[in-house]
Amino acid sequence: MQHILAQNLWENLGNSFNGIPTNGNQNNAVDIKTIFSPANSFPTLGSFVSMFLKNSLAIAGVILFVFIIIGGFGVVTAAGGDAKKLEQGKKTITAAITGLLLIIAAYWIIQIVQQITGINILDSGL
Repeated sequence: MQHILAQNLWENLGNSFNGIPTNGNQNNAVDIKTIFSPANSFPTLGSFVSMFLKNSLAIAGVILFVFIIIGGFGVVTAAGGDAKKLEQGKKTITAAITGLLLIIAAYWIIQIVQQITGINILDSGL
């Protein structure tokens, strides 16, 4: 009796997921593309990494721009003589420029790896 209840529970649980076979005569493999539809967009792990790197570089550039604006605003508002605000604005701009240099260095490293290995990391072919 417990075996039948467990089997019914397992079949009902399995039927709640689209694309997962629950019959014992079928293959019990899970096809990720039927459960998680964005997986269809990335046929390989390399295409996902490529998309992630391209977007992360663009997002980092936007964040850099925002920090430079914030730091510049801090420097301008400190023109009245507030040394603490002036120093904080300078630190923000310095950190933003350091971040820019790190982003450029990361991009160069990716380009060097592409040249050495011959693999297009930033071009997934999608």
